[in-house]
Amino acid sequence: MGASDCDGVRLALDPQGRPRLMWYYLSSPLAAQGTWHYAECNANCTNAGSWADYAVVDVDPYRGFPGKGRYFALDPQGRPHFIYRDLTGTYYALCDGNCASGGQWRAFRLNESLHLYDASLAFSSSGMARLAYRTGNYLAYYEYVGDANYAVDPANSWSGGLFFTLGSEPMYSLRLDAQNRPRLAIYTNGRLSYAWCQSGCGTVGNWSTYSLGLPSEYGKDVDLAIDAQGRPHLAYNVDGAGSSSVYGLGYARCTGNCETTNSTWETIIVDDADHLDTVAPIPAKPGCQSSWLHVGLSPSLGIDAAGNARIAYNTQHYQGITCGLHMDVTLVRLAAIDGGGITPPPTRKPPIVPPTVVPKPTFQLTPVLTGTPPTPTRTQTPRPSPSGKTHIPMVLAGWRK
Repeated sequence: MGASDCDGVRLALDPQGRPRLMWYYLSSPLAAQGTWHYAECNANCTNAGSWADYAVVDVDPYRGFPGKGRYFALDPQGRPHFIYRDLTGTYYALCDGNCASGGQWRAFRLNESLHLYDASLAFSSSGMARLAYRTGNYLAYYEYVGDANYAVDPANSWSGGLFFTLGSEPMYSLRLDAQNRPRLAIYTNGRLSYAWCQSGCGTVGNWSTYSLGLPSEYGKDVDLAIDAQGRPHLAYNVDGAGSSSVYGLGYARCTGNCETTNSTWETIIVDDADHLDTVAPIPAKPGCQSSWLHVGLSPSLGIDAAGNARIAYNTQHYQGITCGLHMDVTLVRLAAIDGGGITPPPTRKPPIVPPTVVPKPTFQLTPVLTGTPPTPTRTQTPRPSPSGKTHIPMVLAGWRK
């Protein structure tokens, strides 16, 4: 399987630290259907032969395409769960066993609507799902309140609603702290905010928000992690197409009073185009000028037991200005930030491509209304692909044209 045929790859580790993968496969742009694949490995996982995978369900190729959310997660027992869309609505799928060999997969329809986007899943310590998604101009949050085996009317066992209004370019990340309390990082209208709830989180009035006060365009592709002390950490892309003239990877962490409007935060630019042009220069092609441009795309953040941040992210290099602008190199990079103090970023120079300044309005999160649980409807049985097995692509460090 070629890497260009896959999208929406997500990784999770089970309670024993073994990797599980989920991705969407489309055989060609004109394919009649797309397929959601699940894969797992229990040992020697750098060897492709150690992996087993299963084509879980075939979907409409246009409706089924994945969004940006963390749609795939494992519950505390290590069972895989994921959210997907098809022609007849939005579905919740899970597996009870033998998941990479066509075993006990089942699915139920959450809602007849196809307009539930960028689903983000998390689980409490008792295995109860927490779900955030975007629909229209709203960010919805729901809590599963049914039985832990998702066996009794799971489609109608949710509490929550449309909690926050969203503006342009919305992105968000959902996590739970050690007490199973939900936390959200939300980026929209060019601004980054943090939202939390301590109890009764299926009711909008129990949520609070805080704007980090960062410059416009700091917060795209935001990913949230919670450390052992319950403090939020954020990794995000900075897009200098606005007023900042910075193209890079940003990082913020709370240092005190985190779930109050008097919280304190530290922020830093971890990597940017200027830095990469210095440490990893790419020669200009004849007749072109050369620069790293998009740095810090799609960051994925983890916090180790000592409170140190680890961030994986994408970067893109371009040739242009005196020739046709085109991307020639992409890399996946890993940044490490220790648990000590961090300092503000130095002043940066703009990259070679002049930014277009697009003013953004100031954004403030506004709670809206409590909603109703998703509409209960019929159960759908996942449809395994006839092929069953496919080759699993291994680590992609980067490519060059």
